Amino acid sequence: MTRWMAVLAAVAVLPGVAVARPADPRGQQEYDALLRDNVAGPVTECVMPTSISGTRVIAGKGIVYRIGARSYLNVPSVGADRLDDNDILVTDIRGGQLCRGDAVRLVDRNSGIPSGFVRLDRFVRLDRVR
Repeated sequence: MTRWMAVLAAVAVLPGVAVARPADPRGQQEYDALLRDNVAGPVTECVMPTSISGTRVIAGKGIVYRIGARSYLNVPSVGADRLDDNDILVTDIRGGQLCRGDAVRLVDRNSGIPSGFVRLDRFVRLDRVR
């Protein structure tokens, strides 16, 4: 009976534990193509959220923010391996800008269930290779 109680206690704790998703080879391929087709430009700590015209999640790697004619890559300092291209990004913006250190909650697009969070790092401008 004691063994079952220990198993039940362990299962009760599991919802609070963040488990990394298996590596997504599509994410790695997309990330490699992004780096091959672009060169890194200046790095910035923050971007204006009102200027963001689109976002793209690269599974297990990062988030690409489209701002005007430019793209900015953010490889989160915490939780990048949790990113899935099926995630909805929920961002609480404080202070008017999206900055390094801000948390972005991840919600599964199909189920609507929260699937974790990432902590943003610096934004790297990507310039197209000509």
